[in-house]
Amino acid sequence: MHTISQLERLSERLEQLPFASDAMTIRELDGFIAGVVLCPDFIAPDEWISAVWGEEGPPAFSDPSEAAAIQALITAYYDRVVSNLDRGTYEAVFEEDPDTGAVLWEAWIDGFDGAMHLREESWKRLLERAGPEGVDAAERLIDLYLISIGESALPPNAISDLSSAAPDLIPQLAIALHRASRQMLAPAGRRRAAGAA
Repeated sequence: MHTISQLERLSERLEQLPFASDAMTIRELDGFIAGVVLCPDFIAPDEWISAVWGEEGPPAFSDPSEAAAIQALITAYYDRVVSNLDRGTYEAVFEEDPDTGAVLWEAWIDGFDGAMHLREESWKRLLERAGPEGVDAAERLIDLYLISIGESALPPNAISDLSSAAPDLIPQLAIALHRASRQMLAPAGRRRAAGAA
């Protein structure tokens, strides 16, 4: 599991990036990294870390050691997500609305969708070949993304029920999808650490 200090340290580093940075927040990053790990095909660190910075590209760090430090935090975060999913103890990182106390899960699912776009063909293959548990988990995560952007074709009561259940459901779906995608992964792939060559 991530400790509070680990989450706070990475979150602070992301928030302290230059104002013009389009980098992900910690909530988006958590969903994104989960999507990278859950992809049936291995995605190299150089590729997915580039996506973390957004369309503007890597921030202009004034000190190379600062860039190395935040990249180390991100890759360590990836490794903890792999470990948590392997153990079935994954817990998603969400934000809470300061006024209502509602759990805001939309940033997580937006990050997850970003990871899916890195390997769209791989996800299509998973939907075609995975067993019922994996297909159902993937489809429900896609449903949540469509709800988050206001494009769901589900009935209003189903949208309401799924939205309310999302904070508890997302970790369960991620763990179920991990079991399915792991069965499709080539032996040489994802188990290596994020920073490995």
